Amino acid sequence: MYRSKFAAWAAVPVVTAVLSVMSCAAAAQPRSAKADPAPPALQDCGIVSIGSPSKYICHGKVYTAYQLQHLREKAAAQAGAAKAGGMTRDN
Repeated sequence: MYRSKFAAWAAVPVVTAVLSVMSCAAAAQPRSAKADPAPPALQDCGIVSIGSPSKYICHGKVYTAYQLQHLREKAAAQAGAAKAGGMTRDN
């Protein structure tokens, strides 16, 4: 009976090592593999300052109105290119 308890406790460092390697592997995944979040909408942001240019805070970051517009246009262009990439004239 003593050996069975020892064998069970001997596996603890092995299990700990395997779990730590698995967690490091999961954390090392490139961010490009994950889907990019949608750009923040102006309606979902709080205004920081009114001026030229106006500044808004969205998701903890401060953007100007121009930056928000640029992000939305860039996302729309990428979405349009992705949709057009799968289309052919025969479809």
